Amino acid sequence: LPICTGTPRLLNMALLITRLSVYSIWVISLAESGAVSGPERVSGTFGESLEITCSYWRGYERHTKYWCRGERLSSCTDMVRTDDKEWNGRVSIQNNAAARAFTVTFESFRPWEAGQYHCGVDVSGELDPMFAATVLVLPETKASEPSVRTTGSTTSD
Repeated sequence: LPICTGTPRLLNMALLITRLSVYSIWVISLAESGAVSGPERVSGTFGESLEITCSYWRGYERHTKYWCRGERLSSCTDMVRTDDKEWNGRVSIQNNAAARAFTVTFESFRPWEAGQYHCGVDVSGELDPMFAATVLVLPETKASEPSVRTTGSTTSD
């Protein structure tokens, strides 16, 4: 085993960096452990409904599920939750414990709703298992205009 020599301050700093590295790896592996999964990218058409279904591991059936918006886990703002805010404007959440899945629905999807979201399970006192999903907006579909088809007439002698 190598022997560390140096000033106590440098040794303490090396131990702190090692502890932070181990903690960071633990945080990443728990948050992205697969306990919650869903689509990585979802596309919704402007003005139409969009549904996103996330699934979770056995044992989380009675926990609160949520859908939040934000680039990072630390800055994710809850939009809907299964405990108290199941409907928020045009966004709703519905849990199906038997299927171990919850569905988030956007009614009349809007362009400004595109972005980074997370589906998660609220685990008190622990890091919540979450899954990141990028939501894209497709252009509005226009009803096709009726086409006029003309046929030429032929005359025979």
